[in-house]
Amino acid sequence: MLYPGGSLRSKGEDRGERPGRGPGSVPSRHVPSRDGSRYHGPVAQPELTAEQRFARTDAIGRLIAFAIAALVLGGSLGVSFLVSPEDIDSGRVALSPTCNVKRLFGRECPTCGLTRAFSALSRGRYSESLEYNRGGPLVYGAFWLGALVSLGCLARAGRDLCRAQRGSRAGGGLG
Repeated sequence: MLYPGGSLRSKGEDRGERPGRGPGSVPSRHVPSRDGSRYHGPVAQPELTAEQRFARTDAIGRLIAFAIAALVLGGSLGVSFLVSPEDIDSGRVALSPTCNVKRLFGRECPTCGLTRAFSALSRGRYSESLEYNRGGPLVYGAFWLGALVSLGCLARAGRDLCRAQRGSRAGGGLG
């Protein structure tokens, strides 16, 4: 209840009861501070500035994007270590559907054989990977580079998110 002079009091305080102990009230937690004083309930967080909100939102967006990139690129590389080119050739493992370009036009598309080339490269068979797809080693290297860069950017975005959240709790800037 608002009283003259701008003070706020609960119903129990009107009757001389201790705060949070009146009928129908929820007891508040008493949390001791470092100096031994006590306060009731949680401390209100400072309002985020526009810069802090932007930094946090930006960091979360980058975390999501780089996590997806790292999973896709790293997952493709991981599968290349698990499956051999012989498994793919024999049909024991089918990682991708039949190429529509090859089915319709009778010619291989630029990505035909990349899965087998990746698998051969993961086993150290460079010349065999060139037989499957001449661009395989270049794309394989690009996948490794992309996965490593994504992991680095993911770590940086995580660090930036921690800094943005620390800055909002401290009530200060981001630096």
